Amino acid sequence: MKRFTLEETHALSLEILKDIHRFCKENGIRYFAFYGTLLGAVRHKGFIPWDDDIDLMMPREDYERFRAIYKSDKYRFISRENSDQVYVAFGRVVDMASSRCLINLPWHSDKEESGMFVDIFTLDSVPDDIQSYYNLYDILDEMRDRQIKARRRLAKPYPELGLKERLKIVRRRLFHKSRVNPADIAKQMQDLVALTAQIPSVHAAQMTLPVFRKAYFLKSDFEKLIEVPFEDTTIMIPAEYDKLLTAIYGDYMTPPPVEKRKPELDDFGGIYWKSRS
Repeated sequence: MKRFTLEETHALSLEILKDIHRFCKENGIRYFAFYGTLLGAVRHKGFIPWDDDIDLMMPREDYERFRAIYKSDKYRFISRENSDQVYVAFGRVVDMASSRCLINLPWHSDKEESGMFVDIFTLDSVPDDIQSYYNLYDILDEMRDRQIKARRRLAKPYPELGLKERLKIVRRRLFHKSRVNPADIAKQMQDLVALTAQIPSVHAAQMTLPVFRKAYFLKSDFEKLIEVPFEDTTIMIPAEYDKLLTAIYGDYMTPPPVEKRKPELDDFGGIYWKSRS
């Protein structure tokens, strides 16, 4: 199998994005770009040139509708809610026909199959008391750390991966002491987020994949969405994008040093064509 180039990664993930965008508009489902995809939409009017994934977010109620009714001729929505073989606490819309995901940090067991994906995160209520929010975040972050270690132990030494990477995987499988099931941790994370979200609050955050502790916002920051150019299509973003991006990245219009402009997926493996040699 031939590995996707960055250009091919952009092209296929953009097609998945277009399908999600179309479906959400047709069904009145609110979604918006976040993290690097929001930054790319604002700073580059498309992908960050060295980025290799798309991050979308939905308010919890919209996410629940989306996962219940999403249908596509080409793609499938996979999450811990519809498969107990999934190791992460958020969902992904996945290409099943033309691509295959081979990475050393698996996000599902061998009983599932996946290819190129677009991440779908939830925006959930969090405590108005900032210290309670930090406590919740830190607990979930510890759970995520345990989950990652457990996922690495379950990686497969696929022939397509380099010899050095395959040897790392074999060593990890032999000597890693943890035998915890990462799918169980994902379920525990989901349950904790859902329990906390029932508390009346005016604040919201993305908690199923804790990556930015300071990404703590008012729900009102996400009330108004606008449609902006993204490559050869359009995408929804929060109208308060400047406030959100500044909180997460600081001076977000200044690109990072050249040595840090690296596709994230390169550290974990890659996406491969199913039928190309």
